[in-house]
Amino acid sequence: MCQQLAELEAQRDQAVESEAAGQAEQMIRQLARVRGIGVQTATVLVHEAFVRRFRNARALGSYAGLTGTPYSSGGTQREQGISKDGNRRLRATLVELAWLWLRYQPGCALSRWFHDRLGGSRGRLRKVLIAALARKLLIALWRYLQDGTVPQGMELKPAWPSDAYKSTARGIEAGGAPAHADRRIGPDPRGGAGPVGPRERWP
Repeated sequence: MCQQLAELEAQRDQAVESEAAGQAEQMIRQLARVRGIGVQTATVLVHEAFVRRFRNARALGSYAGLTGTPYSSGGTQREQGISKDGNRRLRATLVELAWLWLRYQPGCALSRWFHDRLGGSRGRLRKVLIAALARKLLIALWRYLQDGTVPQGMELKPAWPSDAYKSTARGIEAGGAPAHADRRIGPDPRGGAGPVGPRERWP
């Protein structure tokens, strides 16, 4: 009887792990279809954050170390920047994605929010706003995966073959980082043909 129970528990655990793996792969596919997000970036976001359960958006932001640290002295109140606690790999990936988002999703409401807040400023404010944009992206993409809420103005890539995804995913699982893993589809904002041509295909 004990052996049978142990076997049933092992089968149950294996089924749960298999279901989780299938869910993660589906999330990666969904994120990798977003313009500006490659398979490698999607893999980090999913495995480091989106496969986990969070009570709310604030808990998710705190886990990534992207919550603000307010400073108050007398009548003065201001943000000192992000806390930098939490998952460092996830936070670094999100900050990098924030810069890419401005380039590949210029029409998205999140990009417009950044430029409206920045105005003509430079220096420290730019870094503070990039961190804020990284947090907004984290929450927006989490909701996109959870209930299908699409950030206003977000663009998707043209559909690409599933075999290209599989070959890229195998390379990542083997510890590699394929050269085309974060290739974007769309016109090169710098002008000219460049490595990001409008007709670029996967792989």
